[in-house]
Amino acid sequence: AFEVPVVSAEVGAAREILADGNAGWLLERLDEPALTAAINSALSEPSAVQAKTAAGRRQIEREFDLEANARRLADWLHHAKCS
Repeated sequence: AFEVPVVSAEVGAAREILADGNAGWLLERLDEPALTAAINSALSEPSAVQAKTAAGRRQIEREFDLEANARRLADWLHHAKCS
């Protein structure tokens, strides 16, 4: 969550984080034209970059925070045990 523009192919967690387009640019294919278009978009739209990087940081902090995930897991295990 360094608040830098993200351009990625559909690999790993990038699919989950970037799928809606709010946190960066997700490329269906990693080829030169797609990469060039995404980079040019980022360079020509500074306000979009700022919005996407802030949204990405919020999403990472919300969904991938270690303490929050540990609490969710503990709650889930508690409910599973009590059921």
